[in-house]
Amino acid sequence: GRTLPASGSFLEIETGRRVVQTRRYDWDHPTLGRHETTVAYLLEPTSAGTRLTVCHGGFAGFPDAAAEHAEGWARVLGWLQAHLGCRLAA
Repeated sequence: GRTLPASGSFLEIETGRRVVQTRRYDWDHPTLGRHETTVAYLLEPTSAGTRLTVCHGGFAGFPDAAAEHAEGWARVLGWLQAHLGCRLAA
């Protein structure tokens, strides 16, 4: 319900397999400030479709931000699961 400006750069794009990008808030995030993190999206074919694995790193020294972002990813991936009507693996 609110705008949270962020920026980043693509570090790797391996079409259909892997995307790695940096991520940084363009405002003073309460638990992370403007510290840059890295997100990797891994795509693997399965017999039922595609498995998406999200690895979000760069939280050393920011344990509260790591926990907050883990909860955020669980929420966002839950929305994706509901939208696509697929199962979500832990």
